[in-house]
Amino acid sequence: MSPYILLIFLIGGAYGAAFHIWQGKSAKELFYYLPAGIIGFVLGQIVASYFNWQLYQIGPLHIIEASIGAWSTLFIARWLKG
Repeated sequence: MSPYILLIFLIGGAYGAAFHIWQGKSAKELFYYLPAGIIGFVLGQIVASYFNWQLYQIGPLHIIEASIGAWSTLFIARWLKG
């Protein structure tokens, strides 16, 4: 596994866990927020790579754009959960 893929899972999972600490009410919500953080981070990475945005990168990882994608997905997940 390449290091930036590992970073995607670690940072996306950390965002999901942080969002759960901030907004979560029960332990089962963690299972919504962890995948949502990772999926959003991946989507942000894909969009940034496609449009060749380069705000701040760690190797091939677009950290700012992917973080925006992760947090957006987390808020959408909270909204959809009701």
